[in-house]
Amino acid sequence: MAHTLLLAEPSLTIQRVVQLTFASEDIDVVVVTEGSEAMALAVRLHPDVVLADVSLGLHSGYEVALFVRNHPALQDVRVVLLSGAFERVDHGRASDVGCDLVLTKPFDPVKLLAEVKGLLRPQPQGRAVVEAPAVEPVPEPSLGARPPVQPAPVVPAPIRERGP
Repeated sequence: MAHTLLLAEPSLTIQRVVQLTFASEDIDVVVVTEGSEAMALAVRLHPDVVLADVSLGLHSGYEVALFVRNHPALQDVRVVLLSGAFERVDHGRASDVGCDLVLTKPFDPVKLLAEVKGLLRPQPQGRAVVEAPAVEPVPEPSLGARPPVQPAPVVPAPIRERGP
């Protein structure tokens, strides 16, 4: 049975990373860029997980999470808030709106996959907001890249004495 992940994210880069992360999984990714779109689509799709950026414009990820939590048909939907590395996350508000997890971008795709799969497993009653630690991305080597060349040490020429 395929699962559905609804991603509310304005960044095309993050959208693509998430799509690629779940491409070989039994998880369909549906992408929107605004909170209002996420709320409308959540009712129609009834996704298993919603990933929502905290800064979505008109309706923030917090508002999306609150909408999902308060909608009677969406009570079982898991909600993950995404924040940028330099965005301040209001953990009290995240807890109040009932999100399940906060992830900081950039995130490790393997970690994201593991977290989402963990949320898809049956959960005990009650929700606790958990902040996943930020993971520094490992830069990929570019094709043809060479290690920097170290300059050779400067060796002074021997001093010759001149005779009379």
